[in-house]
Amino acid sequence: MFCKFVFLIFLLISLSVATADFGAQRRCGRHLVNFLEGLCGGPCSEAPTVELASWACSSAVSIQDLEKLCCPSNLA
Repeated sequence: MFCKFVFLIFLLISLSVATADFGAQRRCGRHLVNFLEGLCGGPCSEAPTVELASWACSSAVSIQDLEKLCCPSNLA
């Protein structure tokens, strides 16, 4: 019985790690500004900065989402 429990826990952890988006993380303040300048080659010019800063700081945002919002010309 204990082995089944351990196996079940291991399986649940494996599934959660496999589906995690390691590129998504919270970025706030100067860290966000520096990250976007590196990603876009300059400041974010497409998205409203205040809304983007609030969103990126309050929840995990993927690199792809930030790139789509701030510098869609890099995707072409």
